[in-house]
Amino acid sequence: MKKRIAAALVCVVMLASLIPAVAQGNTVNRLTGRELSIYQALEAQVIEVAAGVRSSTEFVLPASAVPLEQEGYSAEELGVSAIVEDDAVTEEAVTAMTQLAMFDLPAVMRLLIASHPFEMYWYDKTAQIDVYFGVAAYDAGEGWMACMDENEALMICLPVAEEYAADSYEVDLTETAAAWAVRATPQEIVDANANRSDYEKLEAYRAALCAMVAYNAPAAADSALPYGNPWQPIWVFDGDSGTDVVCEGYAKAFQYLCDLTDFTSDAIRCYTVSGDSNGGAHMWNIVTMDDGANYLVDVTNCDEGMAGADDELFLKGYATLEDDGTYVFTCMDQYTLTYHYDDGMHVLYTEEELSISGSDYTAPVSPVLDAAAMTLSDGIGLHFYVDFGTLPSEGAQMSFSWGNGKTASDEALLLTSGDYAGDCRFTCPLSAKELSDTVTATLSLGNGEIVAKYKYSGEQYLTALIAGTSFVSAASKLARAVRTYGAAARYYFLGGESVSVADVSEPVTTYLTADATLSDGDISFYGKSLLAKDTLKLRLYFAAPFQPAVEVKLGGADKAYTIRSAGDGYYAVDISVMPAELAKGFDVRVTGTAIQFSVGVNDYIATALAGGGDAALRKLVCAIYHYGAAAQPGTQTETWGPLY
Repeated sequence: MKKRIAAALVCVVMLASLIPAVAQGNTVNRLTGRELSIYQALEAQVIEVAAGVRSSTEFVLPASAVPLEQEGYSAEELGVSAIVEDDAVTEEAVTAMTQLAMFDLPAVMRLLIASHPFEMYWYDKTAQIDVYFGVAAYDAGEGWMACMDENEALMICLPVAEEYAADSYEVDLTETAAAWAVRATPQEIVDANANRSDYEKLEAYRAALCAMVAYNAPAAADSALPYGNPWQPIWVFDGDSGTDVVCEGYAKAFQYLCDLTDFTSDAIRCYTVSGDSNGGAHMWNIVTMDDGANYLVDVTNCDEGMAGADDELFLKGYATLEDDGTYVFTCMDQYTLTYHYDDGMHVLYTEEELSISGSDYTAPVSPVLDAAAMTLSDGIGLHFYVDFGTLPSEGAQMSFSWGNGKTASDEALLLTSGDYAGDCRFTCPLSAKELSDTVTATLSLGNGEIVAKYKYSGEQYLTALIAGTSFVSAASKLARAVRTYGAAARYYFLGGESVSVADVSEPVTTYLTADATLSDGDISFYGKSLLAKDTLKLRLYFAAPFQPAVEVKLGGADKAYTIRSAGDGYYAVDISVMPAELAKGFDVRVTGTAIQFSVGVNDYIATALAGGGDAALRKLVCAIYHYGAAAQPGTQTETWGPLY
């Protein structure tokens, strides 16, 4: 075991906004080496502060987060006279090791702010940062070697903005918890626009931000005002009409909405940049669109009363580019605005990322999701109805993903009649337990080009149907029953929080009677079970020396069935059960025998309720019983509901 000596942490004061960046070509996409390692070690901890679960902003990093070329260094390698004197690491060894472990703090901080426009709301980027290096020494038997302390190699102390500070390097957890809760608003905005085209999403975000806040001119003009909420997205999304922001707040809020968004095009990316505009400090966004080009988005100047209102500076291309890199844009063909990046942007981003298109963005033709609907059979179908407009629908396909890795796909079915004639219908198969899963539907043309992504769930459809005023009461009743059935199935099969399901108060009507003929010779009806994990099926078991022929009828009509071996002389028949058939009985006859009887789902439900036992099973069978009652003939099993 190595003998070790640790030294006290040595402070190096840094100001991230002023320290010259180390010339390493670091960008938001290409942090490498020590800077990347430190960034990754810091990232999770700063998010804990933002989330209101950590108060200290003194972040201690282990030696593994500060990689050096080798574990330890001798006095000769460091160019010092000694590593240890009087049982302590020498000052000159500490200084030499600190120089070896030095890193580009501005690059790390720029990346944290750029990558987390919301989560860094508590950080005061204008104040000094204290950085401490922990140097230790060990004797491996061949003399002392200097190294970074295994557990406390680096401590980075980030200053806290006044609104959130309990101390210089400590947040008030009450304040940060309240700020973290504000995230619900941007998520609601993103969710509300999830089924629009990429361009429509971005346009909706611009409009939403301009509706929520106005430009905070007093904060921009008061140089003595401490850096804080007027520069952060918290005051954009807090729902308080009295809290407005400057350009930094607009730009960060717009980027945050984009960061939360699942765009159809993988090319779309939004980032925040800073510099000079018409002689003043400014912050705005660059958006890379599906065509691969970059466009300016200046939400601040798109707001009411500003130079580019309403959308003159939204996904805009420049009019002229001056020799010094200044971009010139025109508004209403009469007003010009200039934009020039500050030096830090050329360190954070590549020149390609900062290069703006010379023409405005033109939105491509996109399909429109007209409606969603649901059909009920032994399983559940969630339908997407799409208007392709001028795009070719032949060969179009929609792929679905949901839950824990479930996938499916469907070809376009062109509708020739009804309210949505001309649309194409795509259907995602769901089980009851999956009704609350958000389905991501990706639409591609016959040539494989992805043209749209939609997000929807069966529960959203049912909730919209229940809340709607234009639907018959029977449809709302059925929607409630299906939603309850879904919740009970999820609880039974997947566990989690219990659900409330009304018990069955009246006696359950059963079909198996005492005078039924259940056996003949070596063949006998053995029992029943109900399958509800994927589709609804009533399974009947028979004991027989050979595979019997089983006839199943409902109301005199043949019912589809399959017979399979269940092993050891037993056979099973699976009867697919439609919703309206849940309360009915099936007539069963084994060919060539005297065996004949009636049996239904209710027989299983009655047995399960009488047996007590599993509370989750009781909830499930009660939900299925009410589902069957609500789905009797006369009730619509396919009903339109609002999508947005």
